[in-house]
Parts: sequence; structure tokens; C-alpha cells
Amino acid sequence: MKIVIDVSPLTRQKKTGIENYVFNLCKNLPLIDKKNEYILFANSYGHYQPLQKAIEEIGVKNYQNMSIKISRIPGSILNIMWKYVHIPSADILTRKEIDVFHVSNRINPPLKKAKIIVTIFDLTPLKYRKYFRKKSIQYFKYYFNEMISKADMFIAISNATKNDILSYDNINEDRVEVIPLAADSDYRKIEDNNKIKYIKQLYGLQGNYILFLGTLEPRKNIVNLIKSYNILPKDIKRDFLLVISGKKGWYYEEIFRTVRELGLEEKVVFTGYIPEEDKPALMNGAEVFVYPSFYEGFGLPPLEAMACGVPVISSNKSSIPEVIGNAGILINPDNVYELSNAIFQVLSNESLKSQLSEKSVIQAKKFSWEITARKTLEIYNKIGEIH
Repeated sequence: MKIVIDVSPLTRQKKTGIENYVFNLCKNLPLIDKKNEYILFANSYGHYQPLQKAIEEIGVKNYQNMSIKISRIPGSILNIMWKYVHIPSADILTRKEIDVFHVSNRINPPLKKAKIIVTIFDLTPLKYRKYFRKKSIQYFKYYFNEMISKADMFIAISNATKNDILSYDNINEDRVEVIPLAADSDYRKIEDNNKIKYIKQLYGLQGNYILFLGTLEPRKNIVNLIKSYNILPKDIKRDFLLVISGKKGWYYEEIFRTVRELGLEEKVVFTGYIPEEDKPALMNGAEVFVYPSFYEGFGLPPLEAMACGVPVISSNKSSIPEVIGNAGILINPDNVYELSNAIFQVLSNESLKSQLSEKSVIQAKKFSWEITARKTLEIYNKIGEIH
């Protein structure tokens, strides 16, 4: 069976959850499956270097049943061609007669006979439109409606996302399978304090800190996090910085404005985007990881923090309780005082902090990329049999 996986997210310079998912899926599949043939398909026009690095790290050349096919048609042009004239087919671009095409990046490829599997990370643009630009909402709505009619199977990364999909258009439950994400093996307790010290120096962090890591955008609820930090007791703010790490998304201006209005310029540190190789040490250096997002399809950063043995405080909304279980503190993201009190409890109670740390590591071990790959392979084989 010839399986094409859309790896176009790997052309991006800055990796987030989608890129990690695609990378780790491709890295693990050839380790457990020597039978099927995998073709990694990407449009890397102008973005070859990040893709080439990912290909090398996956080890594509080491597997006889895995290859890479790169289209040189600019992505914007290819999407227009696929949308309006339905050419060229993915079979032509890959020079293979495809059996299964796995979509990961909101594309709509014309296919001769292949079955389509689509991974849905979340339905945020449809459920929480106020967090997105109008153009982004329209594009996602078009894409998702197309996939509803074409996809043979959906992969949802959490039960919460599955329920969102099922409630959208009366989709048959048999078409949606839940396969969760995982933390990479690099996310673990670091015993070498010099590594943590180096990262703290690299990003100008002096002393202890509370950490948030994610894209700077409204649904991450960073404004409420800053307000929660502001009402902490003076001695806590004196001893702990609030570190906000991540690339700028959209509508992020209020985040910086809130810091200025509250006079927290010396206490809130913005590091910008953090490369993957620096994240484990940055998380290990944190006293507590706080992730008060309003909505997540899965919530990978809290899981990564737990794998590092860091106490986690996060939202009780959407998929996050599935990820954290009873290993962290879940709060109402709309309640600034509840969030502030949770932070205070962890920072002022060493026993609680130690308990959460131990539980976090145990909870994180319930998820692995090998499990993700095996469950995905089951779907490939199931769809292939129907072919």
C-alpha cells in the first residue's frame, strides 16, 4: 500500500504543535512498519532548508519504504489550481498511484482513487471566531466543509476535538478516531544544572520564574495570566519573574499593553520564540508552568512541562483535562483570582509542589509518539482494506 503523508508543515522555520506531530509521526512509522510504502509530500518552494533538516532528522534515507517528494509549485498557486481546476492530481505530483493520502495541513488534493485521512487539530476558527481574522475563518470553513464531503476518516487529537467535529455537521462517529499527541523524549528531568543555567543566561533570566510557553494570541489567555501575576503577594512577585515565551500570533498587542499599564515591565519577561532544542531546559528551570488557555485541541506544552517534572496549572476547558488528568491544578480561565491563588499555592507549598512534580512525570508517560504512530498505522491498514 502506498501512503502519502503531507509534510508541508515541516517547511516552516518555527515549529509548533502541528509541526511536532508531523515530524514525530514520520519518524516513528518506519520503525514499526516495514510493509507499506511511505511518500512524504511537501511543497517547499523557497523553504527548502527547514524541510531538508527535518528529513535528515527523520532519517528518510535509512528506510527502503520511505521517500520524499517535493513539489516546486508555489503553495499559493498550487492551492488555487487544486481549488478551481482540480489539477494536477497528487498522484501526478508524487509519480505514484496513491492508496491513502494523509492530510495534515489544510490542503485539498485532487486524487485519482486514494482514500483520504485528515488530522483535525482543533475547530477554533469555527467555535471561537472572535480570536481570528475574518479571512482565516473563511478559509478554514471552506477547507473543513470540503473535507467533510471528501474525507474517509478523520483523526482527532483529543476527545474534545472529536466531539466538536461530530457536533459540527452530524458526521458519523465511525469516521472519527481519537489519537492523542505526545511529548518528545527530549522532554524529561534534566539533572545537569549547568544546562539549565546556560539557558537562563541565554534568555536573560535571573532568579526563579513562572513560565508560560505558547503562541501570543487571544485564546491563550495571556492577559488574564498577567493580571493574575499582578495580584500575587509582593514577596512572590519579588522572588519570581513571569516568563512569557512564544512567537507573536495575532491580536497580541493587548498583552504588551497590559504589562505597561500594570507597570510590570521589570517583572514580566518576553523571550520571543524558543527553538525546540531549548524548550526542555527552559521548562526544567521553571518553578511552575501555567497554561490558562480558553481552548485547545490537545494542549501539548502542558504535557511537555509535565514530562520535565514541572508542576502544571492549566485551564479546565476543552481538551486540557484529558491531558493533565489529576496530575496538575485545573482552574477556570476566566477567573483571575482563582488562577492567582493556584500559582500562590504551588509557589508557597513545597509539599504540594513535590507531589505535583511526581504526578506529572507519571501522567506524561501515558502518552508516546510510538502509540500515536501505531494507532495511525491501524487506520491506514483499515482504510487500505476497504480500498
